[in-house]
Amino acid sequence: MKIDKQELPHIVVSACLEVHKQLGPHLVAEAYKECLAQELTMREIFFDRDVPVEILYKGRRVKSAFIFEFIIEHQLIVEVQTFAEGDLGLKEHFKDRLTSFLRLSGYETGLLVNFAASDLRNGIKRLIVSGDAPALHWR
Repeated sequence: MKIDKQELPHIVVSACLEVHKQLGPHLVAEAYKECLAQELTMREIFFDRDVPVEILYKGRRVKSAFIFEFIIEHQLIVEVQTFAEGDLGLKEHFKDRLTSFLRLSGYETGLLVNFAASDLRNGIKRLIVSGDAPALHWR
């Protein structure tokens, strides 16, 4: 069953909210990644984990340039982090990194999920890199 591209982020956010509800904030990122994988599996959502990404640099292939933590349904990139809610520098760092990942890989949409947020609804940000224009949309 193929999940609609517009609906997929909402489904994944729902899974993240359930993990956060069960575990709470302030654990290490690895705990959230493992539980998110379990939650996605229980919901029968297809995903790949820790996927090495190959890029082209000046016409040459660079293998394993970076790793995607989750690729959901071959459409959506999910990065899981745990940083203090008030650490705006770190938030910008991870946002910029995800932007680069999307731009270099050709994927359009990514989610940055900060499980350290006390209210996870404020800790999830969606990033869309438009294919037609260089504009980046941070939602």
